[in-house]
Parts: sequence; C-alpha cells; structure tokens
Amino acid sequence: MGARPRSGRLVVLAVFVLGAGLALALNLLTSGTPKLPHGVRVLTSPSSGPAVEGRTYPVRLLSPCAPAVDFDASYWEPQAGGTRLEQPAEPAKIRLVDGGHAVLRTASGQSIPLVRTQGPLALSSCP
Repeated sequence: MGARPRSGRLVVLAVFVLGAGLALALNLLTSGTPKLPHGVRVLTSPSSGPAVEGRTYPVRLLSPCAPAVDFDASYWEPQAGGTRLEQPAEPAKIRLVDGGHAVLRTASGQSIPLVRTQGPLALSSCP
C-alpha cells in the first residue's frame, strides 16, 4: 500500500497554524519591553555632534536635577552617583578635557567632572 497523497492546501494550512502558534508562544514568553519604574526615561541615541578638546561649549542639561548631558556624540554623567545640582544650574557650559572626561560648569558656579557613558542613559524624575 502506498502513501496517500496530501492536498497542497492542507500542508499550507498546517504550516500556517504551526507558525502562528510558535509566534504567539514566543510573544507570550518574551512579553516585549521591560517595564520601567514610574518617572524613569531612557535615552538611547545622542544627537550632539563632535567636540574639540580644550574648547568650551554651551550645553543643555537633560534633567533639571541631574548633571547629565548629550555632548560630543555621547551621554555624559558624573562617575560617582549622588551629585546634586545647585540652582540655578542653567545656562551651563562644558569643556572636553580628553576623549573620556569633561567638566560641566553650571550657572551657580558648580564645577562637576563628567565621564562619557556607554550605552543608554536612564534618568529618573526629580524629587
């Protein structure tokens, strides 16, 4: 006895159902983007252009309460957390010291050393 021929439509339907089932299972298992705490925003794509070492530039703070900036095609922040901005913080200026270090000077006279960060920058809302 030979194998019974299968309809092409039946095979296509079976492949479609199997694919849809796998896609649904994968979607349920991975559940998309992780949830962030309320008030946290994540910045992933710096928009600033290149800077020249030793030159001072005007810069806008990314948060009114955190010394974080988009500068020299990267995000910058203090190496150790917990640095508080004294108000008024803006207008602010920044000077590129070398490829990984810069100094932020705020309107209140604060001088804050910053380092270039790798990857996205997470900013929480101000207290």
